[in-house]
Amino acid sequence: MAAARRLVEDRFPAARWAMLTGSVLTAARTPGSDLDILVFHDEGDGLPFREWRRWEGFNVDLFAYDQAGLDRYLANDLRDGRPALHRMLSGGQLLTGDDEQAARLRSHCADVLAAGPRPLTVDQLNMTRYGLADLSDDLVHATDPVEVAATAAVLWQAVADAACATASPPHWRGTGKWRARELLAWNPAYAGRWLDARHDPRTLLAMAAELITSTGGPLVEGFRVAGER
Repeated sequence: MAAARRLVEDRFPAARWAMLTGSVLTAARTPGSDLDILVFHDEGDGLPFREWRRWEGFNVDLFAYDQAGLDRYLANDLRDGRPALHRMLSGGQLLTGDDEQAARLRSHCADVLAAGPRPLTVDQLNMTRYGLADLSDDLVHATDPVEVAATAAVLWQAVADAACATASPPHWRGTGKWRARELLAWNPAYAGRWLDARHDPRTLLAMAAELITSTGGPLVEGFRVAGER
């Protein structure tokens, strides 16, 4: 905390508030955990931005926002069903600044997380069905070991995302290590099956088939997505 506070005071003396957040504050902390620092400004040029640096022996991941940028990225969390910023804010500890505003924001983000994500739209569900079917078909017919491994890796991640997104009620998704954490939080037994399937294409294909069936069947023939204009 002290090193993070010194960085904020040195680099961002005009910040409205700043928080330390991320795994460094949790039991998941490792010797390599970054200092994830959120910095809020009432206004300023070049906002929002993300910056990486070293500080007093730590790797630091800085996220700087004004109100418009913060609102936009929080909305993106909800749109994508991946609440990275909500999790950072809800678990953050104030380093400097306006504790009242930061506390309101922490409370709001915690409420959003507890409520869970929105159900997939029809278009999102159709894209999920198509993606699982298309990747499964690619994996079934792949013969080159490198292509098998690459396709299986993508399908493995898609299965985790689809399982959370199409659950009843739907569960948040994540990327990287948070993909596994969200899946485990939703259903530990399913997460165990998913882990076992990482080197077993047959099991992975079976899990994908279950999801395809439960969401309305494969969607390939006649599937169409409008392009941007």
